[in-house]
Amino acid sequence: MLVTTRAGLSQTPMTNIVHCLLNVPFRSSETALFPSDSPAKIVQHVIDALDGELPQDSESVSDADLDKNLSPVFALLSSFYEAAPDTVKGALKERILPSEE
Repeated sequence: MLVTTRAGLSQTPMTNIVHCLLNVPFRSSETALFPSDSPAKIVQHVIDALDGELPQDSESVSDADLDKNLSPVFALLSSFYEAAPDTVKGALKERILPSEE
């Protein structure tokens, strides 16, 4: 997803989307980000998009690259979480945290 090529010159469109979303003022955009008819809708779409972009074979990507390239994703999810109503916080926890199994 957010991993660059060995030359470090290429970024996916998802990289640009994540960086743009990081600039959204979440606190003042709560009604747009968490619509009353389906408050988790946008967060679910973002997680689905990110999930589809993550490398399935994480062994092929170095830990340094994962740390560098996934840090903005975690910052974005943290911003969503801080501004989200409780129902969305629960959905976020359910989708991104490991289960107890």
